Amino acid sequence: MTRRGTQLANVSDVGGALWNFTDLVPLVAGEIEWNLSIEPTAGAGYGDVTSINRTFVVDSLAAQVVGCSIQKYDHKTASIFQRVEVNVTDRPVLPSELSLMLWMEWVDDGNNDGMPSEGEYQQIPLSPPANLDQPFGLYTATFSDIGGFDGQKVVGYVTGTDQAGIPIKNGGDSAEGNHLFMYQLMPDLSPVVLDDAMSWDKEITHWLHPGQSYTLYANFSEANGASDVETIELQLASNIASDRMSLFWHDSSNQCSSSSHHIEILSCSLLSDSVLADPFDKDLSLEIHLQLAWTTPELGELRREPALHVTDDGGQSSQINLPYLRWRFSPEMMIKDNVSLWIENGEETQDGARVAKNSILQLQGSLVFAQSDEIPDFNCEISTLINANYQSFDAENGLFFAQVEAPSINGNYPLSWSIGCLPEQGRDVTDLQKSVFWIGVDADGPIPVEILSPRPNSNLHHDIYPIQVMISEDFGIDVDSVTLHWWVTVTETDEQLAAGESPMQVNQTNQMGQKMQFDGVLDLNEVDEIWMQEELLCNVYLSGRDMAGNSFEVAPNNSRNQPFHSWQMHHVQPEFVLTQNAVSLSKLQISVDETSAVQIDVQNIGSLEGEAEVTIEIMKLDGTTELLRRTNVQVDAVSRETLVVDWKPTNSGLQWVKVTIDNQQAESAKVDVKELEPEGFMDGVFQQANPALLGFSIVGASLLGLLCLMWLRLVTYTRGYGDEAEYYDEEDFIDDDDFDDEEEV
Repeated sequence: MTRRGTQLANVSDVGGALWNFTDLVPLVAGEIEWNLSIEPTAGAGYGDVTSINRTFVVDSLAAQVVGCSIQKYDHKTASIFQRVEVNVTDRPVLPSELSLMLWMEWVDDGNNDGMPSEGEYQQIPLSPPANLDQPFGLYTATFSDIGGFDGQKVVGYVTGTDQAGIPIKNGGDSAEGNHLFMYQLMPDLSPVVLDDAMSWDKEITHWLHPGQSYTLYANFSEANGASDVETIELQLASNIASDRMSLFWHDSSNQCSSSSHHIEILSCSLLSDSVLADPFDKDLSLEIHLQLAWTTPELGELRREPALHVTDDGGQSSQINLPYLRWRFSPEMMIKDNVSLWIENGEETQDGARVAKNSILQLQGSLVFAQSDEIPDFNCEISTLINANYQSFDAENGLFFAQVEAPSINGNYPLSWSIGCLPEQGRDVTDLQKSVFWIGVDADGPIPVEILSPRPNSNLHHDIYPIQVMISEDFGIDVDSVTLHWWVTVTETDEQLAAGESPMQVNQTNQMGQKMQFDGVLDLNEVDEIWMQEELLCNVYLSGRDMAGNSFEVAPNNSRNQPFHSWQMHHVQPEFVLTQNAVSLSKLQISVDETSAVQIDVQNIGSLEGEAEVTIEIMKLDGTTELLRRTNVQVDAVSRETLVVDWKPTNSGLQWVKVTIDNQQAESAKVDVKELEPEGFMDGVFQQANPALLGFSIVGASLLGLLCLMWLRLVTYTRGYGDEAEYYDEEDFIDDDDFDDEEEV
């Protein structure tokens, strides 16, 4: 098996009398030949080779409807011989059979909904053209619609396949809106334009302005429906031959265009009862949203006159001029004379205001087109000028709010305003004499100069304090406005813990020239005593104004960041001290390896208990030190604690104990440590014995010896003798003062 000489299959065993082979037709145009060759390979003898050729014409394109004598939406006069022609194209050959599916409302509308449904169509054969080999052909059908009434509809679409079995395209179908044509029975009537054919969305105006969004309605009626309207021409200036400012609507695009570069069309729609028009709606309105350009010429006293011209598919037309809508064009804008001024600090005057330096000034006004008082639809920039400083603000919906800052130097300054959004063709006709305020600036405010009470170096507690401040001002203070602001912060982190404010009253008895005393109350009861365990600062500054509205000066020191004055608050904390005699020794005469107790008195004079780190060192004459112990001791508030540490010298020489607490130092008396001497027979016993027991033993032995001597004397009447007993009752600890006395001796 071959196709166009290309082998597709080669088999030696057919397996029966029937052989099936499937091939896919390639996507090509023209003829394709398939060849089948059969050659015997067994039997009594070899026969001739049998070859069969078959040629097929490939039709890979579907037939398409490219035109119809009846439009998708149309109107027709009823006729016995209503004819429809359908233009079809296909290659290589036109379809031999096509059908027209036809629906007539008065016959086929089974559900009486006025529109065709699937299954309601009747099939009518279309007559093909005589020559099917041509690329285009007209298929025709004739039927009678004489039984319908005016306004009833006829709908049709084409169905069928070409000679290759491919369904026809673009012929429509039974789905709603997918028909090939629809027409209503109606005689061909011309459109009608009424006298009030045109209107604006706003009140009828004789002035139009650039940049404004206008909506124009052109109203008319078309008995054959919207589908019969071909063009709508609306001339805004029908009496100006150089530029009639025409707007066009075309049924082919359902869009609007303009012949004038002075018109910008934003959108347009053909409506009926304020919604998009259906093909058979009769009362119609063309809604156009447009803007006029700033380049639109001004014609002085000459007024432009609109006109409306409507044409249907049959060439019938209706037009009307609209002299009652004559209009003029003006690009003039102005700021109205009702501009108001608001001042932050100061007072208004007849021609402006007197304010403090750098005060905020606010202007409020309205912007309109001068000829009509119409508010602009667009945002427009408003410019202000004061002290050679230009600023710009947007006017929205014709209203603007401008905020400017007064100069910082004394003087009178004009504050003026103007329109800043106008292109070259626009004109600002604001009254220059009424577009200015005169602003007088008083630059200096009151200055706090001295704190009389509490005294500047005081430590403040959890209490209420009277406060007295001297304030300097050249032109008088608004005495009811002076306020004291205070706040308490942590010194290390600047965290605020408490804050408040209180009014200050002028002290009439203490006024010295330009200085005035103000009295008030500083209430620190809000400060929790627990907070005072940290180092705190109480800060204050003053606020208020003078008679001109100037606020208190904040420089150099009268603000939140730089307070006028700060007091340290009482710090609740432990405070450890070492007195002169804080370190004492139990023995001042000791030898190497002999133990002496070190007694250390740690005193806390603070108002909070705490723990002190105690460092105990042995100081030697050669400048070397030896750490004896480092320990912590807990001491209650306003109390003392005694620490006892054993010291056992390891070498001889002059030595003493040094104790360090929080950078404070105290030292013991100096001790000359002796080398260890050899022990006698009884030295070890006496040195190791308890002194109290040793004393009692010596006394008992002495009494016993004395009794024995007395007894012997009485018995022998001869000279006897008695042993003398000595003992030393040594104190447990020797004070440093005793040691000092011995040195003096």
